[in-house]
Amino acid sequence: MKDGETIAEMQKRFTCLVNRLHGLDSPVSNQVCTNKIIRCLSREWQPKVTAIKEANNLNTLDLTTLFGKLEE
Repeated sequence: MKDGETIAEMQKRFTCLVNRLHGLDSPVSNQVCTNKIIRCLSREWQPKVTAIKEANNLNTLDLTTLFGKLEE
């Protein structure tokens, strides 16, 4: 996540990258995507990330739901 970037902007960039990889026959699993997003967030997001981790199974959480929870 870039400095000053919103979650919506990051979602757009991330989705574009994942779609490009899929187009190159190198699909990325939902679990890998979710973990990468959680790891790339800055320290200011840590309380929200902890709450999401405790309330949800990250192995089954889809990207749309994750971004929705981050935007709440």
